[in-house]
Amino acid sequence: MKNVITNYGNSWLMGIDPVATGGQLRKVRRDHGITQEFLSELFERCGDSASRAIISMWENGRRLPSLSHMVFLSELYGCSLDELIISYRRSKATGDDDQLVPFFIVVFRKL
Repeated sequence: MKNVITNYGNSWLMGIDPVATGGQLRKVRRDHGITQEFLSELFERCGDSASRAIISMWENGRRLPSLSHMVFLSELYGCSLDELIISYRRSKATGDDDQLVPFFIVVFRKL
């Protein structure tokens, strides 16, 4: 087996940056004067659930919200999904270098 390093160019930039997205979710929530606890109650009233702890995980980048949660948030805040979701490409363009970003993928091939 030979270790072959394959660089896929900038294809790694297509993913969602969970930390930058979480920071954006926190910023927009605070801009609207909503607490995590109140947001959790809003989700419950609409038949969805997200505890304050889960919302905290979203905002700290440890977990991404589901698509249905993101759609709810975009409607609540009156913005597009693009405004809430930050890709690696977008976070790199804004200079958010806090992320560990994979520059290459190591592929093992039998030669």
